Amino acid sequence: MSGPLLSTIPVGPLQCNCTILADVEAAEAVVIDPGDEPERIVRAIEATKCRALALLHTHGHFDHIGGTAAVRRATGAAIRIHAADRPLADEHVLLGMLSVPDSVAARALAELDVTFEDAHARVDAES
Repeated sequence: MSGPLLSTIPVGPLQCNCTILADVEAAEAVVIDPGDEPERIVRAIEATKCRALALLHTHGHFDHIGGTAAVRRATGAAIRIHAADRPLADEHVLLGMLSVPDSVAARALAELDVTFEDAHARVDAES
């Protein structure tokens, strides 16, 4: 039995750390902060031989979210971001960083399977 695979790739002009956390035995992975260079990120996911389940975002700044649309299209992974970053995510939809062919941000976010969660409320509820 092997442990999880953790790979960090600095991407984009600001060298944001994009991290892939993979369970090789389950053949599943999550990608954290796919900020840029989506082709490189997709190749790294493919190298794990795992299916990306989710694209997780620590926050909604462009250098953490810029490659999301392309990685989502390539993998079908769900997009997850904290509810407090909803205004930034809505703006990114309109700018094309989380793009689908639609001009209405709310519909585009629904089509992309973006989930906005209040992590603090979820932790409090589980305590």
